[in-house]
Amino acid sequence: MKRFLIFAVLGPPLGSLVGFFILLPAISLIAGDGSGLDASRLMAFAVTLPLAYMLGVVPALLVGAIDAALSAKNFTARNRVWLCAGAGFVLGFLPLLSPLWSGYMHGPWVLLFGAVGAIPGAACSWIAGRVKSKKA
Repeated sequence: MKRFLIFAVLGPPLGSLVGFFILLPAISLIAGDGSGLDASRLMAFAVTLPLAYMLGVVPALLVGAIDAALSAKNFTARNRVWLCAGAGFVLGFLPLLSPLWSGYMHGPWVLLFGAVGAIPGAACSWIAGRVKSKKA
């Protein structure tokens, strides 16, 4: 149960952090805009945090379920983290399925959006493994 709580509570804000402070600067650099971090990005992160929970809690819980299944099958912590990062990468596109299918998003740069799910998936899996190992 702690595992799902970790994924549900930490996954969406970590994904939002990755989106605002890693993905947006990377996309702006790719587009040729040299603007760096500013205070407005921090404010935008705070304002959109409830939206991050609404859109990100289902993919985070699905990655948590994958992590729980891998833990039950006695996968090593390293393998669980890598597999949860991959699952987070794939499931991170879940909120974007409608724009992807309708053709509003295209090109190879769309794959960058997978980092919004991959990094939190790996981090939450690692944290859940650490919490379990301290309990044992």
